[in-house]
Amino acid sequence: MMYQIGDKVVYPLHGAGWVEAIENREVAGRSRSYYVLNLPFNDLRVMVPQEEAEKIGLRDLMPPEATNKVLQILEGRQPEAEMSQTVRKLNLEKWNNRFRLQMSRIKNGNVFELAEIVHGLTLRDRAKQLSGGERKIFEQAREILFSELWLISNDSQPETADRIKNILSMAN
Repeated sequence: MMYQIGDKVVYPLHGAGWVEAIENREVAGRSRSYYVLNLPFNDLRVMVPQEEAEKIGLRDLMPPEATNKVLQILEGRQPEAEMSQTVRKLNLEKWNNRFRLQMSRIKNGNVFELAEIVHGLTLRDRAKQLSGGERKIFEQAREILFSELWLISNDSQPETADRIKNILSMAN
């Protein structure tokens, strides 16, 4: 997919933002066209080669109607039948296997899987404090998801943060 300046996008490992510019650069003797992304939540500017954008998972923001399903997942109101097999498997895995599975789910960029990670780690943290590695995954997944919900909502960052914090505090 080709993006234009101003398009809102999600970079799977860093969160949501917009295409700030499209620039041609020569790197290692090769001229390439790059998307310059502004990711305001993490105060980052990232350059992504246009030809590799799809491969790394650059995608449009979720459609606004998907927001309700994401919020249901965060609240724990997702029907058991819809819970992914990976989530069920995560509950049985040892920490190092959970870490690898969760990182691969973050990298794939699927917003519903991201919400499942945030919800699952919220519950795990309540039951037993997260390890350092799981805490890092939790914070990364939460920030990526938060940045996308923030850009979709048109609310301020604090308003969106408070909304998500309240949802997670009541999650079951």
